[in-house]
Amino acid sequence: MEDNNASFRELAPGTALLNGTYTIERTIGAGGFGITYYAKHTGLNNYYVIKEFFLDGRCVRNTQAKTVITQGINEDTYQKYRQKFIEEAQTLAKLDHPNIVKVMNVFDENNTSYIVMPFVEGKTLQGLVEKHGQLDYNTAVNYIGQLSEAVGHIHKKDILHRDIKPDNIIVTPKNTVVLIDFGSAREFVHDKTQSHTTMLTQGYAPLEQYAANSRKGAYSDIYAIGATLYFAITGQKPLDATSRTMETMPEPRELNTAISEDANRTIMKAMQMKAENRHQNIQEFMDDLLGVRPSDPIVEDKAGSGSKSKMWIAIIIALLLGIAGLVLWITLHKKEPTVTTVVQNNQVTDKKMTVYGDEYVYTGQIKDGVPHGQGKAVFNPGDKDDRIHYEGAFINGYREGKGLLQYNDGMSYEGDFVKNELEGRGKLQFGDGRYYEGSFSHSQRNGYGNYTDAAKKQHRGEFKDDNLVREI
Repeated sequence: MEDNNASFRELAPGTALLNGTYTIERTIGAGGFGITYYAKHTGLNNYYVIKEFFLDGRCVRNTQAKTVITQGINEDTYQKYRQKFIEEAQTLAKLDHPNIVKVMNVFDENNTSYIVMPFVEGKTLQGLVEKHGQLDYNTAVNYIGQLSEAVGHIHKKDILHRDIKPDNIIVTPKNTVVLIDFGSAREFVHDKTQSHTTMLTQGYAPLEQYAANSRKGAYSDIYAIGATLYFAITGQKPLDATSRTMETMPEPRELNTAISEDANRTIMKAMQMKAENRHQNIQEFMDDLLGVRPSDPIVEDKAGSGSKSKMWIAIIIALLLGIAGLVLWITLHKKEPTVTTVVQNNQVTDKKMTVYGDEYVYTGQIKDGVPHGQGKAVFNPGDKDDRIHYEGAFINGYREGKGLLQYNDGMSYEGDFVKNELEGRGKLQFGDGRYYEGSFSHSQRNGYGNYTDAAKKQHRGEFKDDNLVREI
């Protein structure tokens, strides 16, 4: 007998939405904030992409009613993030450009919201490079030129994309570039200190984007465009900005000798660590890339030459980033810890510091002023909705070796860390009962592992970027 209260994530193929207007054909993908479907318009016989708001780990679905049910999160918080999802649709609706994905409709159903967009046939730039290798320079510049046209258009509307990367760029069979996923986009005032939530992709986000309160501008997206071009013509993901404060990133010509000095200079200028040293708008970037107004070379301080305080800030930012990659917004309340500071014998107890507005309390072994050895860290101790605990090994300020991350809602990770990333073998327990044990890479499930879904069904297979791609 079927259990009508059983829960699952995705809508099943054949599910009708909006009074039968759309029929779900298949699931395209799922992330932390939504599930994307390939759907048919039953009247027009056309195909669309429908994005459903669904908080991973905070939502389940009733089998019979298909409604989304929250768990571990109060209704006010759920509706707040649902409203942000709707604002993504409203942001896209303001834009009309051939290189930007369009919004066709937005509607509410099943206690959640949906965004309808045209289905864009093609491959992501990430997929093209992974399959065929680095692009030739002229092809890459063609794609980046189209991307820049799109980004310049949204900047004129006072919007930052904030998540430009190869995975968010689709290349159609006719070599048209389409920029997608505006979930991180926010309105901005150029070069002013603004408060934006910290949402980013390592390797493509500039240093200022790691901070909730910082100066941001068109140059923030330009860094990401330069990083995307770097990847396209070298086939290698750029070093993330926090690591660049301590390590030297290889220049594109070091990875691909066919790249000209001019192209190398343009990319490195776009990716300067200091915002004031980058191109300040899209027109400056394109004029430099096309040789209309070549820029002058800029040599910033080499990694490691900064002060100890700069190194400390970079390390703490990196620590916070690794944790932000897993955490979802939670609403459980606990008593705030009492903080005192004791330092003795290369050991600190409850050492409190504030970095870019984020509080961090550490107890454990230190070396040269940074965590080194065994220790415990409490992130955001003053924020009841975002407090996270880590216990395990540190090396030179990084989480390195074996460790345990725990969240207020019962979500946890226990396993291997490499430079703050989940890297190697580990166990991931979700708040809704889902469980994974297997391989991790770049803080995502990548490789082979065992997975138990919310309905307690067990799977074994191959994962790629947190998605089960093949069962065995």
